[in-house]
Amino acid sequence: MDSSQNLISAATQRNWGKLGTEGSGKLKSRANKTRSEKTVVPDNYICQDGLDAVVAQISSVAASDTELFYGFCLQKLSRLGDRENVRRFVSEYGGKGCVDVVVPDSLLSDTGCDWLGYLYQLRVPEGQRNLRGQYYTNSKIVDDMLARVTLGKDKSFCDPCCGTGAFLMNVKADSLSQLYGADIDEVAVMIAKANLIALYPDDATYPQIYCEDYLEDSLFSAGKLSGKRFDYIYTNPPWGVCKTYPYSSDVILSGERSSLFFVKAFGQLKAGGSLNFLLPSSLLKVKAHSDFRSFVLRKTRMEEITLFKERFNGVFTDFFSLSAIKHEHEEQQQSYRVRSEGKTFTVNKSVAKGDTEIRLNGSEEQQILDIIEARGYDTLCNSKWALGIVTGDNKNKLKKEKEPGTEAIYTGKEIGHYLLGEPTNFIHYDRSQLQQCAKDEYYRCREKLVYKFISKNLCFAYDDSSSLFLNSANILIPHVSGMSIKTVLAFLNSELFSYYYAKRFTDIKVLKGNLMTLPFPKLTEQQNEEMAEMVDRVLKGDTLYIEKINDYVYALYGLSSFMINRIKQELYGNTNFSA
Repeated sequence: MDSSQNLISAATQRNWGKLGTEGSGKLKSRANKTRSEKTVVPDNYICQDGLDAVVAQISSVAASDTELFYGFCLQKLSRLGDRENVRRFVSEYGGKGCVDVVVPDSLLSDTGCDWLGYLYQLRVPEGQRNLRGQYYTNSKIVDDMLARVTLGKDKSFCDPCCGTGAFLMNVKADSLSQLYGADIDEVAVMIAKANLIALYPDDATYPQIYCEDYLEDSLFSAGKLSGKRFDYIYTNPPWGVCKTYPYSSDVILSGERSSLFFVKAFGQLKAGGSLNFLLPSSLLKVKAHSDFRSFVLRKTRMEEITLFKERFNGVFTDFFSLSAIKHEHEEQQQSYRVRSEGKTFTVNKSVAKGDTEIRLNGSEEQQILDIIEARGYDTLCNSKWALGIVTGDNKNKLKKEKEPGTEAIYTGKEIGHYLLGEPTNFIHYDRSQLQQCAKDEYYRCREKLVYKFISKNLCFAYDDSSSLFLNSANILIPHVSGMSIKTVLAFLNSELFSYYYAKRFTDIKVLKGNLMTLPFPKLTEQQNEEMAEMVDRVLKGDTLYIEKINDYVYALYGLSSFMINRIKQELYGNTNFSA
């Protein structure tokens, strides 16, 4: 087994053994992104004329990235003439070799555009970007995060994960002496220096950007930035646990990198200094990241959380920005703004001992959530759960037409609210030839619920046909006190639960851990029977009963007509609903 397989889970390695393969080649392009050699076009990073012409030229260039981008940097700096910083740049990188590729004047003349960063992202394979967490921030988000930064002459700004310099290029500074950056990527650091020299052609300060790991102590203990504190630290750090190096921290026990960067940066702020980080939304809700939330609530003075709907190229994770101020005392009260989809509201909350909840809802929304939770009597914690089948080779093992010996296998696409659609795939079900399977008792259960795994909204269907499901669908066999399986289905597909789930969780995946916290109310035997009967009507095709189920669920939780109207507006837009 080669060393790269250390990045693959033990379960996957066991499945390879079962199937008589070591996954040679297969996971380079599919299941394991860290080995992917695919490149991703960063078309949401910048939009600039002339890029396509350069991309066409470099697609066949066999030179190293260092040689290619040193040549690009020289072209960008050639218009500055014989400047001191240009000479210092050539002295630092001139031994790298140079490859000439013609760059249009429209790009060379725009010193504020990071076209170098765009081209570099295009050259870096997906696997390398995934390992490093290397996903650069588009200009719209950078501008949003920097909107309120005023960098006076005595103020300093640092980006500890600067990449090719998106934040450093866009913050308004009087001098390069105010700007600092770090990154572990040598080529990115070279590009960032060239970008800043071109943007500040008359500046006497050489760009203070270091090819160092900010999470290590060398940058601040070896003299380069010894004792340095900053007024502003803004960045988009790597996300997730580092797969190649285990960082240690007394504060962030999860080892999640963006959390580690946040805590380290907070320590490098001056008193009253400002920090703004772009972070994965999992940090706001997932239990494993309660250490991060605890630190934010107690150690920082939170200013604003902005929930973004954009995506990075090649990444499907939701993200947010968090701005905070450094105070010298522990916080007991937080008051901060939340921005989402054009709306802004203020959250005020006391920070109790052991509190790890960062609220994202306004007072009216929070009141609704509190009522729902107060009616909670039981959860899905005692239920049974199972994953869909991982074939290991969908192309050859899934059939588009039913053949002798095959049976239907459903995907997430065929899961609707309450009902399954027609199957579009068939399979020879031989467990010994499949990469991952749940127990047969879950697939063959007389009654089960199935739900879409990748979805922003809850979508559950009822299955009494003992059918198979692929891993884009998950299985739930619920056990909730006083409720039949069909009654549980009614709650899970209700408007109220959709609203609650959307407000409580930000994941684009419907996660078991989140579902297990949903608060089901206590029902009488008659209420359970009435709800199950309504579900039966829906399963027989009478969709009018869906609205009746929604009304029934609202009544069980005792919500007012105003609250119900608020929920419907949130789910369907600013439509007028009768109270």
